[in-house]
Amino acid sequence: MLARVATMVMQTREGSGTLDQFVKALDGRIQSMAAAHSLLSQSRWQGSGINTLVRDQLAPYATDANASIGGPDIMLAAATTQALAMVLHELVTNAAKYGALSIPGGHVSVTWEKPSTWDSIAKLTVIWRETGCTSVAAPTQFGFGTSLIRDLIPHELGGSVDLAFGAQGVCCRIEVPLERP
Repeated sequence: MLARVATMVMQTREGSGTLDQFVKALDGRIQSMAAAHSLLSQSRWQGSGINTLVRDQLAPYATDANASIGGPDIMLAAATTQALAMVLHELVTNAAKYGALSIPGGHVSVTWEKPSTWDSIAKLTVIWRETGCTSVAAPTQFGFGTSLIRDLIPHELGGSVDLAFGAQGVCCRIEVPLERP
């Protein structure tokens, strides 16, 4: 965990133009990790429900008018909770800066589906979809946040992430391997 924090500090510093930007970005990332840890400590590190995790990560910027979530409340393992919290935080932050949560009439939808079977390859599919935006072009250079969105789940959990920048806004499909309940 401390290695992850050290890496996060260094890469946040490299991607920040000013000290104020650095402090704000780092504080948000640490608060996201703290929220995930708080959920996990409530369950004695047995995991957390995805419904609560998504709500907690959206809370700083989302309202009933600009965000919706939906799916069965599936329990996530501790490692999955931590990784998914960080990815969701970056998606929320980017939407608040550049996407659907930064403009009137923008909307974020986060949905997920229960695996059809619980076998050795059961996967949770989470869909992040922004609407009400103007066309969002892919960045010419990826910063730490976008790299984290694209790389953390595959690297730490063996899942996959498809991040697309489209006509209505960002769409991100995340597949995470699940442990049998």
